[in-house]
Amino acid sequence: MDTGVRLQRLVVQAIGDHLGVKLSNIVATVIVLVVALGLTFSSG
Repeated sequence: MDTGVRLQRLVVQAIGDHLGVKLSNIVATVIVLVVALGLTFSSG
């Protein structure tokens, strides 16, 4: 799980850079964890 979160954090930061938004490691990690928890607990 650690490697997956790290890779996804890098993707989120790259998307932020592309959009002109500078994201810190903490903010990117929170975004990744919120998305992962949303997918885990969604009823789909």
